[in-house]
Amino acid sequence: MASLADCNREISELMIILKKEIKMLRVGNFQNIHQASLQKSERTKLLAANIAQLELGNKLDSNAYRQFLIPRLAQLKSLSRENGLLLRSVLRGVKSAGERIYSFKNQEANVGAYGRQGKALSFEEQPMSKEKTF
Repeated sequence: MASLADCNREISELMIILKKEIKMLRVGNFQNIHQASLQKSERTKLLAANIAQLELGNKLDSNAYRQFLIPRLAQLKSLSRENGLLLRSVLRGVKSAGERIYSFKNQEANVGAYGRQGKALSFEEQPMSKEKTF
């Protein structure tokens, strides 16, 4: 049967994992992110199961819940939000870098020049003849 101490232990473990992941994301160390996400998933399931057992066993009096669990869960929620924002930012950065690399790979080999009226002229390589044309 789960107790408040079990819930507190799971919350503490989740907070430690989140803090480590936040640190990794801030310094750009993405090698262990997958492992941290698996640990977060496992700990979240255990916490949910412990809270469900407390509620089912009617061992959770409202005073203890309000005084102990709600503040700890609020701290966990705050860390989770920070972690989510960092993960979202990293995802956007990776997508942006991928789009930039794609644009470089698919950019035509153009050399720019200007005509007498100042209009841009471009020279493109003809794939069949290997000659530069206007």
